[in-house]
Amino acid sequence: MPTARGGTIALLAVLTLASARCSDRQDASERLELYVPVSSYDFRENPELLERIVESPFGYFRFISQQFAQSLCVRFAEELIGMPKVNLHGDGHVGQYSVTESGRGLTDFDDASVGPAILDLIRFGVAVDLVAEEKGWSDEKPVLVEEFLRGYRAALEDPETDAPEPRVVGRIRAEFGSDREPLLDWADGLMDPERLPTALVQRLIGPFAEAIHEQNPDLPSTYFEVKKAGRHRLGVGSALDEKYLLRVEGPTVAAEDDVLVEVKEIRDLSAIECVERRERDPVPILDSQSRIAYQPYEFTGFLHLEDRSFWLHTWEVHYFEISVDDLRSLEELAEIVFDGGVQLGRGHPKEIASDDSELRRALLESLDGTEGRLKRTIDELAGETVRAWEMFRAEAAASGFSN
Repeated sequence: MPTARGGTIALLAVLTLASARCSDRQDASERLELYVPVSSYDFRENPELLERIVESPFGYFRFISQQFAQSLCVRFAEELIGMPKVNLHGDGHVGQYSVTESGRGLTDFDDASVGPAILDLIRFGVAVDLVAEEKGWSDEKPVLVEEFLRGYRAALEDPETDAPEPRVVGRIRAEFGSDREPLLDWADGLMDPERLPTALVQRLIGPFAEAIHEQNPDLPSTYFEVKKAGRHRLGVGSALDEKYLLRVEGPTVAAEDDVLVEVKEIRDLSAIECVERRERDPVPILDSQSRIAYQPYEFTGFLHLEDRSFWLHTWEVHYFEISVDDLRSLEELAEIVFDGGVQLGRGHPKEIASDDSELRRALLESLDGTEGRLKRTIDELAGETVRAWEMFRAEAAASGFSN
């Protein structure tokens, strides 16, 4: 049964490994937890993705979210036994911080689950390290990580903590304007209609729409009438996932208030040993986005279709993900970092236990006991990410790709 909630890379024709690799490269790959061979993925249908991965260590980092999480499960196996479980974002980092018409903050909850907070904290911390390095602010990396943890602690101590709006948010929002049509046209350009037969569109959107209407009877009956649909390939870590974008009628027949609905196949997180999310289970995704996001999606839901499962959510038309290039100063990065810490600190314990205050205290105690190792691990894994990216880039070049 469908369930819904209201409120809530020309490059290569074929990319293969070089037939032989130097033995020292093989030895190095065996020592790098975060290295993934280029040949592990088929980039023929999305060569732009390979470009984004090869471009920088941060791009590579974004691509290996599940490998990264599993490496933490192994590294902290003993400590995890006594750590409290929280709502995990699963892939929280600076590149997931977005600005919309109505708000800001971490988005994209495809890897959401329940598990130890340290997975989110170290992933965000490594992202901060890599972004600071890319921007030429390497001397400030420890300060930035500390700022992130300061925001996290503040929200655990007081769940009503509000971070000041980062200045980059206001600058980006001021550029949105009032005309939504160009942005809807941009979304139209993302859709590949040949990859989404009409029959499949109806199977996907029909039950979702019915469930939404049951909970929101005042919506027009034509609100979820599909006007255009197609597969899209946005993202880095999620670019190879099965994802579709639908443009639907919205509140009126006027084109300017059309609504966008994203349909995303639910990922298998079974390779991450220390998180709790059953195969095809959408509930942790829906719960985490509603509990961690400052402004949850207006409508969310899920569908099980034969042996595949999808989760769905409406988009805000004015939506902008912060990139490394958007950050004009160290201070702007620090503001994003602090805000990310506050958001995770507020969302990690929210509604997951009968007594949020007890869980917050337990999380603070856990952080006190692991903070030194957490910071060392951030530094170590940032360095390993760079080395793994260098190997990935060299392998791609040996296979015929040159950045």
